[in-house]
Amino acid sequence: MDEYGQVTVGPAPDNFLMSRFIGQPIRAVHRIIDHRIETEIGLRLELDHGEVRILNLGDELVITDTALPDALEAALR
Repeated sequence: MDEYGQVTVGPAPDNFLMSRFIGQPIRAVHRIIDHRIETEIGLRLELDHGEVRILNLGDELVITDTALPDALEAALR
């Protein structure tokens, strides 16, 4: 790894919220654009039973199935 970050992968805990998406087929993939800076910052995956967003927010990787803070949500529409 370089000086910019580190990735650690291990088994997910039993209560890991994203576990419900494991094994579901991906039905569609959409790019997420931050319109304030006109830059692609992530992907939205449509699955059989919901969707997951994978975002690069600054130095953080965010994986979520819930809404982000209002100001950021508005910029992503």
